Amino acid sequence: TGGPASKLVELRLIREARRHLVYTQAPVTSVAYSLGFADPAHFTRVFNRTVGVSPRAFRARAAG
Repeated sequence: TGGPASKLVELRLIREARRHLVYTQAPVTSVAYSLGFADPAHFTRVFNRTVGVSPRAFRARAAG
């Protein structure tokens, strides 16, 4: 793939986070913990860096 394995793992986690945010009403904190993040703030930073918006903003946009 030309990139580090850690980046692939991160992208897979973010894909799963996006699914959780769209298809569940679980709080962002719960989504972060369910995906193995020890700190919800770190999850938010990773999500924002990868997707370009915060998890809350992503959920709001997905809801229409």
